[in-house]
Amino acid sequence: MKAWLPFLLSLASLQACTDAADPATAKVNQAEISRSSGYGGQVRARSGRAVRSDARHAPDRDRGPAAPRTPVSYRAAMRFALLVVLALTAWGHAEPAPVFAAHDKIRYAAKTVARIDGGSTNADYFSIIEDEQTFLVANGSGATGAAAAKAVSDRFGEFFTKTADENATWPYRLDHKLSYLENRLAGGLRWANEQLNANKQRATAVVALINAGKTYIANIGLDRAYLFREGKLTVLSHDHTLIAEYRRDHPDTKLDQLPRKDAVTRELGRRPTVDVDPEGVEIRIGDKLVLCSEGLAVLGESTIASIVAAHGAETSELEATVAELIDRTTPMRKTDVTVIVIGFVRKPN
Repeated sequence: MKAWLPFLLSLASLQACTDAADPATAKVNQAEISRSSGYGGQVRARSGRAVRSDARHAPDRDRGPAAPRTPVSYRAAMRFALLVVLALTAWGHAEPAPVFAAHDKIRYAAKTVARIDGGSTNADYFSIIEDEQTFLVANGSGATGAAAAKAVSDRFGEFFTKTADENATWPYRLDHKLSYLENRLAGGLRWANEQLNANKQRATAVVALINAGKTYIANIGLDRAYLFREGKLTVLSHDHTLIAEYRRDHPDTKLDQLPRKDAVTRELGRRPTVDVDPEGVEIRIGDKLVLCSEGLAVLGESTIASIVAAHGAETSELEATVAELIDRTTPMRKTDVTVIVIGFVRKPN
């Protein structure tokens, strides 16, 4: 929109100059400006000329048509004002940020901390596959939670190594409704699910893969992915709890009496197979992506958004973002907390 500003201002100036340069318009304008005279005469417009007559003695038939009530110069000024307003309105509507490209830069920071109410082992785990631009947060449950979370990371990474070659043999059939990258995300989580199920372990996870201007998100359980763009925080993941799934299926139903509404409905390791629903979203320069375990949810989305907004997208600023997010959970932290914040910045010239 800003590109239209010079054109609109030039058009406004050209219109004003055209009105001023038109001889007929100038004559009528002069007549209108000189409407009253010192000796009681009246000026009226006739055939584009300014004509003076004595209103006290001239017969009615010589008065001719009355002067226009709206001066042409006034109309020209209004046109000029309208064009200026349009130009300023165009200036106020900023163009959207450019889409993140392969040559642009990713910055990130990550941290995990254990619960503060007596727990001695952190059952969260995060991993980053830099060559694949893939980020994972896992949250184990039960007595073997720490081992389960690490197993998710190891098994997922193993699957990604095997499928880096598009000609590799897969242990699963490709879902043709999904892209190849989405199939990799789903396959990696299914591969982890098999091992956890065999070992009677359970965990939840969220993973993000960044490729060609998009981020692909998949999650199991309550671990979340948020997109922060232009001051607004949007949840990209889907909570797999009884109340969340019931609300998606019955959006108009009151759920106050729903029993065990916070029960988790989807976990890695619970069953021999697991459903995975990856989704892709476009990424723009200036966006930030937040991956976190369930423990960060105690802050609420408005607090998370304000903290992310208060810092920039360079590495040191992202580190400050992660530190503040985790520090703010301290008074109420009853579970482990893991946070990864990813910034998307334009490649320096």
